[in-house]
Amino acid sequence: MQLRHGAFKCLGALISTRDILTCCTCVSDIQFLTECDCGHEEPMGYQMRAVDPQNVTIKTIEHTKTRGNQVTIHPQCDVDGTFDYAIVRIGKKVDPNAERLESGGDSDSLNMEKTTGRAKIYSMNPQIVAKRIEKREGICTLHTIFDDDPEGRVVKIPTIFTDWHFCWNGSETKKSFLSKYCIRSVDERPISESKSGSPIYCEGKLVGIIARRYALGGRAYCAVNGLDGALDFIKDTIQMDIRAQEESSEDQSPGVSETKRLRKKHERLKRSVRTMRKYKFFRAS
Repeated sequence: MQLRHGAFKCLGALISTRDILTCCTCVSDIQFLTECDCGHEEPMGYQMRAVDPQNVTIKTIEHTKTRGNQVTIHPQCDVDGTFDYAIVRIGKKVDPNAERLESGGDSDSLNMEKTTGRAKIYSMNPQIVAKRIEKREGICTLHTIFDDDPEGRVVKIPTIFTDWHFCWNGSETKKSFLSKYCIRSVDERPISESKSGSPIYCEGKLVGIIARRYALGGRAYCAVNGLDGALDFIKDTIQMDIRAQEESSEDQSPGVSETKRLRKKHERLKRSVRTMRKYKFFRAS
C-alpha cells in the first residue's frame, strides 16, 4: 500500500475476503525512519493514530479498484516492532484464493506529486503459497519482489527465525529494538526492496510479517513480527465486525420490533466498547 503519509509503500497479507494484515507503522500518521542503527533504541511513547482509510487504494489483478473503509491498528503498536500490526478492511470483497493483489495509492502530500506504486499482497491460500515456499533444514525461504526489477523477478531470501532479541552485525551482537525475529539477506545483499508488511510463510502457513528494515555497517537486515502478538487482535477485530454485520442484517428482517432493534443495538455498542477498551483501538474517523 502506498499511503499519503510518510510515502510508505507497504504490503499486506489477505486474511479474509475483506481484511488485510499489515504493519501499523504503514497506516499511521507518524513518520518513521526507514534505516536505523541496531545499537541505539528508538524513542518510545508515541500515540499511534490511523490514517484516513480513504487514502488506501487496493487494486486486484483484474485491475478493479477498491478503497479501504476502516483501519484498525494494534493498541500497543510501537516503534520497536513487537506489536507492529494493523488491519485494513476494504470496501469490496476479494477472492481469498487469488494468487496476489496489486496495490497502489496517493503520493506524499508534502510535494503534491502523484505517483503510482505497484506491490504484491499475497494470499493465505495454502495451495498457492506452497508453490512459492521451500523449507530446507528448518530455514524457510522468503519469496519477495524486487521492485526495481522491471521484469518483476521473484527473488528468494533465506529466512532464519530466532527466539532471541538480537540482530547480527559481523561478529558483534547488538540489541534490535526488542524485535522478536531478524532475517538476513542472501549473500549479504540489501533487502530494502522487501516492503514493510510483506508476509512470511512457512509450509503454506502465514507465520509473520516484515516490520521494518535496518542498515548495519553496509549490511541490510529486516525485523520480522511473529504472529503471537497479533492472533487475539486479528480474531477479535474481525469477529467484532462480522457479528455487527450479521446482527445488522437481522435487524433489517421483517417482524423485528423496534424495541428489539434498540436492545440489540445497545448490546452491540456495549460489546464494541468492551472490546475497544481491551485493545484501546485507535480507529480512523
